[in-house]
Amino acid sequence: MSKILVVDDNPDARELLSSVLKLKRLDVVTAVDGVEGIERARSELPDLIITDLAMPRLPGIEMIRKLRSMKRFKHTPILAVTSFQLERAVAALRAGANRALTRPVDNHLLLTFVFDLLKEQIPAGSKSNH
Repeated sequence: MSKILVVDDNPDARELLSSVLKLKRLDVVTAVDGVEGIERARSELPDLIITDLAMPRLPGIEMIRKLRSMKRFKHTPILAVTSFQLERAVAALRAGANRALTRPVDNHLLLTFVFDLLKEQIPAGSKSNH
């Protein structure tokens, strides 16, 4: 089962994303901001990270940059979610996110991105060694 880390300071948004993923039998862990997101990434070693961009303590774009600077997370798929439309989504991609979604999140598109990113991470026929 793939493990997904959801990082969002808004409890309702965090719960909504988590619920959609859990319905597809994905293992979900959460964090409330970028600082906790990095801590949880280190302790949980997720297969995919979904992060909001506007958060206290450490914004999502900075969290993405910090994760990308760590050898362990250099290639971990990251999906950025933002309420600030295209310019913030582009900034997230430039910081190292693999994909970006704007709110309100379309659940079908969210799941399409999640499963595509998970497939890209693990080559067909091989098992994850995380």
